[in-house]
Amino acid sequence: MGRNQNLFQEVNLDSLSKIPVYRRLTGGGTVYHDLGVINFAYIGPKTFESVNSYLYSTQVMVNFLQSCNINAMMNERAGVYVNDFKILGSAQFASKSKLISHFSLLFDADLDILSFCLKPNTFKIEHKNTLSVRSRVMNLSSILPISKETFISNFRNFASYNQDFEMTSELFHRAQMLQLEKYRNKSWRYNDTINCTLKKDLHFLKFETGKITATSKDMEDLQNKSLIDFLDNSSYLDRIR
Repeated sequence: MGRNQNLFQEVNLDSLSKIPVYRRLTGGGTVYHDLGVINFAYIGPKTFESVNSYLYSTQVMVNFLQSCNINAMMNERAGVYVNDFKILGSAQFASKSKLISHFSLLFDADLDILSFCLKPNTFKIEHKNTLSVRSRVMNLSSILPISKETFISNFRNFASYNQDFEMTSELFHRAQMLQLEKYRNKSWRYNDTINCTLKKDLHFLKFETGKITATSKDMEDLQNKSLIDFLDNSSYLDRIR
């Protein structure tokens, strides 16, 4: 999920026991990942021109695809489409001095599982979080019959991105600690600061800063349950989905 998104809005609750959900540092919409998805990230200095610009990241991929005689176009949200089907989504994050611009490309993903994970839930939800813009999707491999490895190699040559990154033991340790302390932490993953109300028929649950603060009469036993406890208990989920 994007940093400012609501899990109830973006993720099919039926998929939680099968596919793990993670929240990233950057904004934007929710994306599905498997080994058929290619991820690229560009890290560089933060400048006035680079913020909210995808000239040196996503646009480079668009140029490469067009050089392969693929009619790829980038829209105002830095999504890339081929024949009205989305193949790529982009996002950014800027610190005081650095900027990361990254994108995920559907090369040979399992689109059936993607559809299952992102299928809308049956309850209504009231919230003020960032919404994903849902689009029809396709795999690039359906129109470009080369291997994923060849595609990556050809793109790196086209973009002149041929310098390999050296992962030192110190950097690896820091990455492991960041993963354990933040990105695998359910408080971060589920975004337990969210405020929203879920409604289905005559039932409702109200979450404030990650805790159930109001319910319909038949769900009063869930009062004060945390978001994490609620999501981790399938019997609780069954009462609203």
